[in-house]
Amino acid sequence: MANWVYKNHKAAGISTDTLPGAKALYLPVRNQQEVLAVVGVAIGEKETLEPFERSLLLAMLSEIGFAMAKYQLNQEQQKIKMEAEKEQLRSNLLRAISHDLRTPLTGISGNASVLLTDAERITPEVRRELAQDIYDDSLWLINLVENLLAVTRIKDGDGVNIEGQPELLEELIP
Repeated sequence: MANWVYKNHKAAGISTDTLPGAKALYLPVRNQQEVLAVVGVAIGEKETLEPFERSLLLAMLSEIGFAMAKYQLNQEQQKIKMEAEKEQLRSNLLRAISHDLRTPLTGISGNASVLLTDAERITPEVRRELAQDIYDDSLWLINLVENLLAVTRIKDGDGVNIEGQPELLEELIP
């Protein structure tokens, strides 16, 4: 019965034209567009709802529907706000990572360009220094990429092994 009321957006049961043989009155709780819930009111066989009681019940259900719709709207707004914050964080992270990648890549390409274009005029000491700078910048990039991969593994729940060890409570609290 409640399922029928939910699907058809209409009251049913005792004191209605729809399925009047039921043992309760089933009323939809709705907002403007949809049924949010169904309320069943048990009424005895020889009892009836007075018009005032029925109006009061419908007004209360209307208020409940309004409160439920407001709650749903607040939940949706929270979700939208969280998605916007997540997108902002992602954007900031990408901006920071691109800056961190650009600096060593610029150094690598600049040093490699000097080695390629001015090879005959560069002393062996300067050549070694340029090669060392290229090597250091490439190691820094490798470490950055490894750290980013480790963060994504932690986020996905893979490869996270927490090893606990006993500690004295007196040492932890201070």
